[in-house]
Amino acid sequence: MNTKSISIIGSGAVGAYYGAHLQKAGHDLHFLLRSDYEHVKTHGLRILSRHGDSVLDEVKAYNSSEDMPSSDIVFIAMKTVDNDTLLRLLVPVVTESTWIVNLQNGLGVEEEIMKAFPNNPVFAGLCFLASHRKSPGIVQHVDYGKMSLARADEAGITESLSELDEILREAKIETEVLENHWEARWRKLVWNMCFNGLCTAKQKNTAGILADEAGRSEAYAIMTEIKEAANATGCAIPQSFVDMMQEITIAMKPYEPSMYIDFQLGRPMELEDIYARPIHFAHKASYEMVLCQKIYESLSFMDKNGRIG
Repeated sequence: MNTKSISIIGSGAVGAYYGAHLQKAGHDLHFLLRSDYEHVKTHGLRILSRHGDSVLDEVKAYNSSEDMPSSDIVFIAMKTVDNDTLLRLLVPVVTESTWIVNLQNGLGVEEEIMKAFPNNPVFAGLCFLASHRKSPGIVQHVDYGKMSLARADEAGITESLSELDEILREAKIETEVLENHWEARWRKLVWNMCFNGLCTAKQKNTAGILADEAGRSEAYAIMTEIKEAANATGCAIPQSFVDMMQEITIAMKPYEPSMYIDFQLGRPMELEDIYARPIHFAHKASYEMVLCQKIYESLSFMDKNGRIG
C-alpha cells in the first residue's frame, strides 16, 4: 500500500469516523479539532460502532492548521457555516500536488475551493453516514457510512479519482464513483433536504418522522420534489432512487440528523448551502421547490428565534 499523509479539517462526527478508518489502514493522519482538542490529544479518539468499536490511542491532534504539515490528501469535514475561515485553514496543509476532498453538505460548495486552488484536484465526497459526537473524543456511529465520490471539475473518472476510491476501499470504507459531481450532490440532497428539515422542524428523529403513513407520505413527497428539481437542472435522478432512500431510512436505526442536533445545541444551521442554494438553482431552471421552500422558511424562523415556529 502507498501510505499517504492525510489531514482532516474538522474532526467531528464525520471527519473523525473516516479519519479513524484511514489511520487504522496505515496512513499518516493529522486531525484539526476545536473543542475536543485537549481531550483527543491526551486520550485519543474512540468510534463506537455497530460494526465494532475503533480506538485510536495515539492521535496527531492540532488546534491550528498552521501547526500541521502539508498533506497528500486533505478531507474537509467542517460545517459550511464556518466556511469564512476555510480557505485560511487550508493554506498551510495544501501544496501544488495535494488532493482536496470536500465532505461538506450542500450544493456548489466546491466552487470557492477550486478558485482558491486552481491547480489542485478537488473532489466532492458525499457521505451517507449516520453518526454523531457523543462526548469529547467519542463518536457514536449509528448506521451506514458509504461515500460517493466525483471530480468537482467534471473531469470524469480520472486516474486520481480511481486511486482515491481505492485508498478509501482499502480502509474498509464503502464507496461509489460518479462522473457528475452536481448529480452526486443532488442525490445527497434528496435525503438531506428532506430529513434534516423534517426532523428539525418537528423535533423528531427519523423513526418518529416515518412512524405512520402520513409521515412516510410527506417525506416521500419532499424527496420526490428534490428529485424533480435535480432533473430540471439537468441531473437525471430516477424515482427508484427516492424509493431506495425511503426504504433505507425506514430500515435504519433511529437517528437525529446534524441539523436537528445543531438546533438543539443553539448552533447555526447550514441553511444557505442545504436549502437556499438548491432552491435558487431550481428556480433558475424554472422549477419551484414549494415544499422545500416552506421547510426553509420554518427553519429560518427557528434559526433566528431559537424556538419552533
